[in-house]
Amino acid sequence: MNKRKFTIVALLVIAIVGVIQFKENRKLLSETNNIEKTSNIKTDVKKEIPTFKNNVKGKPKIIDLGSKTCVPCKMMEPILEELKKNYSDCFETEFIDINANDFNRQIAMSYKINVIPTQVFMDSEGSELKRHVGYISKEDILTIWRELGYECSKDMD
Repeated sequence: MNKRKFTIVALLVIAIVGVIQFKENRKLLSETNNIEKTSNIKTDVKKEIPTFKNNVKGKPKIIDLGSKTCVPCKMMEPILEELKKNYSDCFETEFIDINANDFNRQIAMSYKINVIPTQVFMDSEGSELKRHVGYISKEDILTIWRELGYECSKDMD
């Protein structure tokens, strides 16, 4: 019975944190829209970041857009680090903290990010192939790459 109570409490806490984070993200995007209207910041940020359009190494890429303060985003950190370390020969892995600065907020806007974390899977030319919203495991990321036709010899690890 204690496990059941703990599970219910844990799910409630996760739901509450998710609602709070969702509200903060909507507020952030609203503020960013106001910044865009009142400043000269270019809205087509993708053109200003060559690694988004032209992956230098010619590899597919996963971009995780999140925040250092978001609980599911923090849960993604070790997964992204492992992917970056162990799968760099198969695909690039990049994390963008959308709360870090106005430029990163503009990136989030250019990708129409409403919820974090959001993972964007891109081909070697920088075109979006698929996206996932929320926490995702390493295994599920590798499964998505396989479904998209990208095999990696390390998938069996």
